[in-house]
Amino acid sequence: MKRFSWRRLAPCLFFFAALCVIVFRLASLQLGARAEGTDKNTASMAVREVRKTIKAARGMIVDRNGKILVTTKESTTAALAENAKEMSNEELRTLSVVVAQAMRAQGTPYETTTFYTKTTAAGNVIIGTEYMGPKASRRYAAFLEEHGLAAYSDYNTVMGYVLNYFGMYETGLSGNALLEATYVRYDIDRCIHDGVGKIFAEDCSAALTAALTEKNTPGLTISTSLSRQYLYPGVASHLLGRTGLIQADDLAYYTELGYPMDAIVGIDGAERAFETELCGQDGVLVQLVDQSGTVTKQYIEKEPVAGKTVWLTIDIDLQKAAEQALADNIAQIRAQGEQSEESGDGEDCRAGALVLMNPQNFEILAAASYPSFDLTTFSKDYAALSANEDKPYLNRALGGTYEPGSTFKVVTATAALEEGIVTPETEIYDEGIYTFYEDFQPRCWLYSYGRATHGLENVVGALRDSCNYYFFEVGRQLGIDRIVKYAQDYGLGQASGVELSESVGNLAGVKSRGSWTAGDTLQAAIGQSEHLFTPVQIASYFSTAVNGGTRRDAHFYLRSTVFFTEEETAAHESRILSEVPMSEQTHTVLMQGLSEVVERGSAVRIFRNFPVGVGGKTGTAQVGQSQSPNALFVGFAPFDEPRVVAVSVLEHGASGTNAAVSVRELFAAYFGFEE
Repeated sequence: MKRFSWRRLAPCLFFFAALCVIVFRLASLQLGARAEGTDKNTASMAVREVRKTIKAARGMIVDRNGKILVTTKESTTAALAENAKEMSNEELRTLSVVVAQAMRAQGTPYETTTFYTKTTAAGNVIIGTEYMGPKASRRYAAFLEEHGLAAYSDYNTVMGYVLNYFGMYETGLSGNALLEATYVRYDIDRCIHDGVGKIFAEDCSAALTAALTEKNTPGLTISTSLSRQYLYPGVASHLLGRTGLIQADDLAYYTELGYPMDAIVGIDGAERAFETELCGQDGVLVQLVDQSGTVTKQYIEKEPVAGKTVWLTIDIDLQKAAEQALADNIAQIRAQGEQSEESGDGEDCRAGALVLMNPQNFEILAAASYPSFDLTTFSKDYAALSANEDKPYLNRALGGTYEPGSTFKVVTATAALEEGIVTPETEIYDEGIYTFYEDFQPRCWLYSYGRATHGLENVVGALRDSCNYYFFEVGRQLGIDRIVKYAQDYGLGQASGVELSESVGNLAGVKSRGSWTAGDTLQAAIGQSEHLFTPVQIASYFSTAVNGGTRRDAHFYLRSTVFFTEEETAAHESRILSEVPMSEQTHTVLMQGLSEVVERGSAVRIFRNFPVGVGGKTGTAQVGQSQSPNALFVGFAPFDEPRVVAVSVLEHGASGTNAAVSVRELFAAYFGFEE
């Protein structure tokens, strides 16, 4: 595939821009000529100055190779007028009916973010508040409080009140038509209450626009604006994010920055993270208007300046490969689990994440989350997405937190070697049951499954075999404080540095809760206890391990350039966040252990005959008696000079070996191999 060339496209774009300016200037001249040719009495009329905003084009988002991911297009938007707060309930009710009926007639019934129902075990129909977004949830709670309704009122109670309060029965509607009009009226009420705008429909078709405007209904504004266009629909949705009107929670922040109330801003993802780069600067059009309302002259006082182009670290082709590999992996595990007669074999595997990172500079090349959604249809699909128990809108790569399982053993091994608890040659005999404490005697996984033991293990063998007994012993000798110290140096339980919103997770230890026991330390040493980390944190941790101990800030931002040019305005400045104490000997031993996991251990079957040397570590984390364990695999390649680290986390994926499948597929895509 040929690399995208800005230089080839730029002349066309500049020609288009010049053409637009010429057309605008001609229109201005026509207006001026008309004014000069009018009756001389007009000249004596009072003239007032009207200033209008010329919206700046929002900047583009492109991948690391310059492939355009998000740009702008002209579209028609139907929104609530600013004077709606001054309108009567009757007028707003009429507006609600017009909007609801027009949208239904065009095959896009109005969707509310609030009134999703579910039936309880007792057969009662209630409003599923857990399906609401945080803003909708707060608005709903405020409405109930304002109107004296109980916080846990059932659906019939709430809807009966809403219908009567707004007088919706007076519309003469019934069934779904009545409910949809009521949803519109409720949403209008909440937006007026919060002092924020409301968009009824974006990118309206010509038919919908005509249906909305034919009755000239007060309170409704139809405007032509620039909206976002996604060139890879359904890909990287969690990363790119959405735009929309300023949300109530952000109103004070954007007002202080000088944004108007009706400004379109980034709501989440890269759109929000890089808002100041993407937003551009609006221009000003000045119109001179006489007493009859005729524009006698107009000119541009301030030219709009388009937002900058933001270059992300991701490779969109690798992102597509990651999303496909993850989806295929999950489907395969679930199918195998459903065929198995044993429980806990992955039949409940339905979600996960897959991250690809450069371990030298901590650029994130891909970050997939499953299930996902399509930004181009998000508004239409919102109700279904919110009601989906698998939470497709959750970015599991950054917001999902998981027990690391045995992938954490690299931390414990590093600490044990550096603190002198063991040497590379030190051997510990696996007795199956760890009996040091009378009141807590955990077992090695091998003993639990088959009453066997690993026998004598050194640190390389313990990593290869994931020997719990070995890490119980070195964890006990280390103590929780030293384990925590090294985990912190690796960046676990801390912000990774990414610009997008992320969870910091939790690092188990005395500070994580009030009490701590010796048994807790044993569990923490093998990646259980209260450890909860994001896939990006785990990718950062392993990148630090394979590069010799230097942790940098993980990031999605590569650079910014002037709109439709390659003139750079800013670039990411890499920061060292911490250094893990790690001698060359410790690094060599760790790498050897991680190599043997793939060559002789739990991942040997997955990477057999793979053309590039791979190292890695499997992990399996128990999450409940009735559920399949979570599955994790962290891999890196090429082994001798690692260029990529991949982390696969599969919710209820049964075993770490299962998670290695998607990493192999992603590595194949990265190195250009056909699988």
